[in-house]
Amino acid sequence: MNPKEFCLRLKLQKGLGYASIKKVIDQLGYYEEKINFDLINELELSSDLRNKIFDAMTDVRFEKCIERILLQCEVITIFDPIYPDKLKETFDPPIVLFARGDLELLKKKITVIVGSRTPTQYSRKVLQELVPNLIKQDFVIASGLAKGVDGIAHEETLKNNGETIAVVGNGLNHFYPRQNMELQKEIIKHGLLLSEYLPDTPPLPFRFPERNII
Repeated sequence: MNPKEFCLRLKLQKGLGYASIKKVIDQLGYYEEKINFDLINELELSSDLRNKIFDAMTDVRFEKCIERILLQCEVITIFDPIYPDKLKETFDPPIVLFARGDLELLKKKITVIVGSRTPTQYSRKVLQELVPNLIKQDFVIASGLAKGVDGIAHEETLKNNGETIAVVGNGLNHFYPRQNMELQKEIIKHGLLLSEYLPDTPPLPFRFPERNII
């Protein structure tokens, strides 16, 4: 099977955590060809982990799940050339990214703006001055679509005809926070929405620190 289907099957397999999946991916060495049983048998894995991998590769229930995911969003795996190099070099890079919008933004200069969920008038004024200057320097503005500074950064970017990436701590089928629903829709139209979570994953507090690696 191709690497994209393989990675999605690992994500869908119950009992396979990030550490186990990363152990497999690290040994594959960002393999870009077909992945089959013979290749998995060559890896140094425990029999339990190997069996879970084989289960993931053969579970017919995943076929419709994967088909649905691919209809809902773009799927970027750590094997794909579009996967950001700097993210790949981090300590625990996501194996899969789910995206809606313009993937070409991942190839451009990106700067990150994050801040308080209860911004002051001063911080709003700073963003109103800072964001247009960054856009003039051809930066893509990335933030977390949270209420407060994150949302303002996205809004100011769109208002000034800039390009923005929103990295969310939930699946792409959820709108969080609800107050940013329309903003999220605008980002999909004019920027890029990005998540490491399967599309139906709900927003939970522990996921927001996890997404910060992106």
